[in-house]
This record gives sequence, structure tokens and C-alpha cells, in this order.
Amino acid sequence: MRALVAVFAMFVLGITANAQQISVSGIVKDAKSGEAILGASILEKGTSKGVITNFDGAFTISVASNATLVVKYLGYLTVEVPVSGKTSFIIQLKEDAIALGEVVAIGYGSVKKNDLTGSVVAISADKTNKGLTTSLTDMLAGKLAGVNITTYGGAPGTGASVLIRGGSSIYASNDPLYVIDGIPIDGSTVNGLQTPLSEINPQDIETFTVLKDASATAIYGSRASGGVILITTKKGSLKNKFSVSYDGNASVSTIEKEVSVLSASQFSNFIKSYWGATSPQAALLGTSNTNWQDQIFQTATSQDHNVSVSGYTGKLPYRVSVGYTDQNGVLKTSNFQRVSAALNLNPTFFQDHLKVNLNLKGAHSTNRFAETGAIGSALQYDPTQSVYNTNYNPNANPLQAGNGYTMWLGNNGTPLSLGTANPLSVLTEENNISSVNQSIGNLQFDYTVHGLSALKAHLNLAYDVSESNGSKTINANSPMSYVWGSKKNGAGEYDPY
Repeated sequence: MRALVAVFAMFVLGITANAQQISVSGIVKDAKSGEAILGASILEKGTSKGVITNFDGAFTISVASNATLVVKYLGYLTVEVPVSGKTSFIIQLKEDAIALGEVVAIGYGSVKKNDLTGSVVAISADKTNKGLTTSLTDMLAGKLAGVNITTYGGAPGTGASVLIRGGSSIYASNDPLYVIDGIPIDGSTVNGLQTPLSEINPQDIETFTVLKDASATAIYGSRASGGVILITTKKGSLKNKFSVSYDGNASVSTIEKEVSVLSASQFSNFIKSYWGATSPQAALLGTSNTNWQDQIFQTATSQDHNVSVSGYTGKLPYRVSVGYTDQNGVLKTSNFQRVSAALNLNPTFFQDHLKVNLNLKGAHSTNRFAETGAIGSALQYDPTQSVYNTNYNPNANPLQAGNGYTMWLGNNGTPLSLGTANPLSVLTEENNISSVNQSIGNLQFDYTVHGLSALKAHLNLAYDVSESNGSKTINANSPMSYVWGSKKNGAGEYDPY
């Protein structure tokens, strides 16, 4: 019995010893900069006992020798530190990546979402549309509230109308101002290019920020009357030594539905019933059954390939990317090809007080524009006529040749200028091509004055250059060369872009 009492007494003494109060002191610092953190809270876990750090980040608290300290500060990850009988600590807090993700670029800097007073919406590239996206607007369609994106057509590399909260002018452009890594791009058309934004590889984009209200005009002036879309491209990081990534896809495009028109038999019956089976109109009917929409449309294949290399050498983060896009249109002969490259260097100096950001982007694109008038011709042309002239003789009168295509001839055997041009010849007998070189780049310096973190200097040196040329040629003696007013006995050469 005495032995049992002795054991119980030792157990009680052990509990009393473990619950002994000791004085603990320490300093709370930023894990990255090493600066002391003022106002961090230190709590004894499981109790309401706590203190906050002073101007030097120091604290003193009396806790149980086996207690756990819970250290918290807004914008930093919470840390739990076991005391384990120790009396002195240096505690380092790391920034909360989630909290940092709530920072939004607004043109003249960046603020937390909770501090915003204007209408701003931000979206990361991984939340945009996937698949074959040849331009920035392809990525944003249907993703941003209050932003209406309407493509101008289905041609490869085509542009789009972007309205932020509706139009503000009847005559002037309502398009927003695009700012790519600090470089304003007004989106005006470059000759020979559907849209200048198609020269930027969508795979290089990291985030979009849309400024919707009047604050955009206060920053960028009247150019931003239609709103601003801020675009940030991907950069290298000191977190990954070296990485190579590849992104590619292939796609197939078809028209969803053809316009309903009369078949060859229906058209023939209509002509004979209205004008008579022996009428001159009926004598012009052919014997073929041609679906002209099938002749001008195709199943289009497209491909997109992108390779990027990123990492750092020494203390220099870098990212280099190369992309290739080849997009065919559902309208025959339409094609868009682009080869793009981008380079980003973003080193820091003087303990992150000086940040340098170099962005260089360039692209070479070629376009072949299909004549969209072929669509109207396909809906109007006689379905009883064959595509090609079965009596074609290249040595015959060139005015009757049509380069092998069926064409309407008058009583004297010459082409009818008022007749509808052969739909397929509208596409194949015209060669409308362009070649465009475009490059944008900038060098940014951001300096935070030592000892005055609120005082910053910013310098942005940028350029935007483009060069384009092209030609539009209609083959001589083709059906469309007569109907569409080109030269009859020679190729129609138009001024370069």
C-alpha cells in the first residue's frame, strides 16, 4: 500500500513539474528579407494567453514549459513552435502564397483586391479557353463578365470586336486598349493581318486583368475610353533551376450546317414549269448535279506547337519560348501561319531594391485570304452546271476558255460580265497573300529607395515595330477576272499592303 502511494505521489509531482511556468522571449522576422515584424501575435496554444511583438519584433511571454507557441501575422503563414523547455527563440514567418494571389495589377501598380475601388476583373491563363487559340480574344471569349467578344468571321487568324460594358461611341472605335507587359497596343489593323493581336502567342500569356471603369481613362487617357486589358506574360523563376515544356494540339474544323438551296432537279423543274420546257431559259440548263457549297468548303486541319525553356543561371531568371501555328480555314485556300519567339529576363539587384524586366517578342506570319464572295456565288450559281468545262481547250479562244472552269458566255461567245462567277474559281483563281513581321519589347526598371519602402521609381523603355507586304493577283481569263473587273488579258496586280 505504501509503495502504491509513493508511485502516485511521484506521478503528481511529474505533472506539477511539466506544468511549471517559464518565461520565454524571442524575435519574429520575415523569412525572406530578415526584417523584424511589428504586431505579430504570439499565443499559448489551447489558452487565451498571448502577446504581440514590439517595434523590434521582440516578445516575452510566460507559458508552461511544455507549451506550444502559435505565431500569426496577416499575410503570412501561421507557425506553431514547441517550447520544450527552451527560453529563447528566433521565429521566421513565410509569406502566404494565397494572400499574394489576391494582388491585382491595375496599370500604375498593384493592390489587394480588398483595397480596390474600381471595377476590375482578373483571370489566369489556365482558366481560359483551351484548344487551338490563335489570338488573345480566342482565350477570353465567354470568360469575363461584362466583356462581349464577337469574332469578325471564321477565317484563320481573324480578329474580334471586344466591348467592355457596351459601346460608348457611335463613330469612334469602342475597342479596349491592350497593354502587354507595360506596352500599350491600340489594336489598330496592320495591313496584311487580320488583327495585330494574332502576332502574340497565347501560350506565352500568364494573366489577364480587365479595367472596366473610368479609372482606366485616368491612367491611360482617351485611348482607354473603351476600357483596358492588361496582359502579363510568363517569366522565369529562381525556384526551378531548369525546365523544358512542350504544348501542342491538332484540330479539325467543319461547317456545322449548309444553307438550304434547291437541288439540281428542283431547280430544273422550277425553270421548266415557270418558263416552259422549250424556253431559252430551259435551254441553258445543264445536266450535272453540283452542290456548290461542297465545292468551296472543306474539312480543315490545324496544328499548334509551343516549346519553352525556363529557369535561372546564377541569379538571372530567364524564359525562352518558340511557337508555330498552322491554321487552315473551312473556306478553301484560306490559311494562317505564324512563327513566334519570346525572351524574358527578370533579375533583381541590391537585395531586391532594383528589379529589371526585359521582354522581347517577335513573330513572322503569312496569310492567304480566301475571297468570301465565293459563299454568295455558291448560293446563287446554277446547280445543273458542272464545275469544269468539259470542252475546255487551252488553245482555243482564251475569251471562251475560263481556265478550265465553267463560265457564262453571251450569244457572241464572250464572257458575261453580269453573270455569277464560278464559285470554285473565285477561290482558286485568286491569290491574295501577305507576309508580316512584327516585334514588341520593353526594358523596365523598378527601384525602391533604401529606407523609404513607399518611395519608388519606375522607368519603362518600349518599342513596337511592324513591317508588312503582300499582293492580290487574279489569274488572266479566269471566270472571275471578267465578272469582277480585273484585267482580261493579264494578271491583275494590286498595290502591296
